[in-house]
Amino acid sequence: MDNCARLAAKVQRDLPADFGGATDRSMLRPTNEKTRKRRAHDRRSQSAIGPDRRLSTPSELRPFKHNARTHPRRQIDQIAASIEAFGSVNPILIDPDGEIIAGHGRLLAAKQIDLGRVPTITLAGMSDRQKRALRLADNKIGLNASWDTEMLRIELGELSALDSEIGVDLTGFSPGEIDVALTMAVDPDDEAIPPVPADPVTQPGDIWQLGEHRLGCGDGGDRAFLRAVIGSDQPIDASIRALPIRWASMSIRPATSTSPSRAWSPVSAGHGSRLARSDGFTRT
Repeated sequence: MDNCARLAAKVQRDLPADFGGATDRSMLRPTNEKTRKRRAHDRRSQSAIGPDRRLSTPSELRPFKHNARTHPRRQIDQIAASIEAFGSVNPILIDPDGEIIAGHGRLLAAKQIDLGRVPTITLAGMSDRQKRALRLADNKIGLNASWDTEMLRIELGELSALDSEIGVDLTGFSPGEIDVALTMAVDPDDEAIPPVPADPVTQPGDIWQLGEHRLGCGDGGDRAFLRAVIGSDQPIDASIRALPIRWASMSIRPATSTSPSRAWSPVSAGHGSRLARSDGFTRT
């Protein structure tokens, strides 16, 4: 038996029992770059999770004093209701000193409903810079996702129809958001831009009065038009941003006003005519 064969036999013999013993030869095969990276990730993850996967008392945990994420009372109420309905299924991440890395809202909710203990996972071996970056990433990355509106409509609709103790409000959606999701158009053609009428009611340059606000049909880059909307004696503070259905919106605020009036610059007079037929519009 040559040296390589003897070494292979020794490795097989020394493998732990839960690895498969001498019947598992996967460790003897050459590893590719993807496998090496996976094993390195596993080692880092194992070293990061400390021995304390445990239940901690809220008094043991210390909020991060520079936490940039805010938690309004309504959200705390929602988290508390979720904990009462489903249990504490999402552990709070802490460092070895008990300072929170992720889970400030869960701690506030636990205190609100007087929980004696909360599940925690200790992340050890992280630098201060890594912990600070993870705090932000834990909150921000989830916000970068979007909804499949059709699947959301189906899920909320089925949950609303089920005769169950689990209310659809436990999803975190407000009643208004649920109503909008359930009644949103399914057919994309329903959102199609209507054709421009031959004789539109609203013409470029028209300005409509909506109570304290004005609605203008015109070129948002035309200073004379903006002056007509906001007033000739008022300085204009305007920002232009994109909106759905090809509208440009300008939030226009006089220097002496604390609430902005709004001017809309539609792409075509056809949009203006549709708006002009709405209740409460008065042409100036």
